[in-house]
Amino acid sequence: MNHNLFLVDDHSMLRKGIISYLEEKTNWTVSGNFSDSKSCLAELNKLKKENLTLPEIIIIDIQLGKESGFNLVSSIKNSFPQIKKFFSTN
Repeated sequence: MNHNLFLVDDHSMLRKGIISYLEEKTNWTVSGNFSDSKSCLAELNKLKKENLTLPEIIIIDIQLGKESGFNLVSSIKNSFPQIKKFFSTN
């Protein structure tokens, strides 16, 4: 059984590498990958509105360009309490 996750990092090469590794070596599918918090939150809101499956975990870069990954974690925790797991990369 595959599990799904979101990946949020402003470096496209890093996202591609992580996606490739996870999908080849694990039972995780990256169902969404984003370069900023705005696009991640938009997709989460769309999934929630359409009553579709949310990701089980979200891997978030601590520093998203001029944004803070911690702010994104806080926003997700407030709006999507059913998502319980977050991992930050540095």
